[in-house]
Amino acid sequence: MWNSQRRADLKGRLSNPPQRRLSSNSIRSLISAYQGGATINELADRHGMHRTTITALLDRHQIPRHSARTNWSDHELRKPAEQYGRRMSLAKVASEYGIDAQTVANRFRRAGIPIRPRRGWPSRHTAH
Repeated sequence: MWNSQRRADLKGRLSNPPQRRLSSNSIRSLISAYQGGATINELADRHGMHRTTITALLDRHQIPRHSARTNWSDHELRKPAEQYGRRMSLAKVASEYGIDAQTVANRFRRAGIPIRPRRGWPSRHTAH
């Protein structure tokens, strides 16, 4: 009985870790780091928090997301789209602009630019 109770106690602790509260100085530092270019994932790792906690904190303080500040206009989209059209990989296009490949893919999709299947991966449109 004691072992089963102990396991239940431990399970509850593992599935419901204590919430970590940041001081106002830590929040200012986190916001400053984000505005200085740190990513949400970097901040989450640095502060031992989940990325959704970081995004909620940024939203509460009305801090615009990096993606909102760096969306490409039609004019700005032209060059990366041409590079991708000449068979440059998403990773190489992303590296050239200092952003994540998934961000490039998302921007291309929003602009209606089809994304090629990854090399070695079956196309979503092929029968299995």
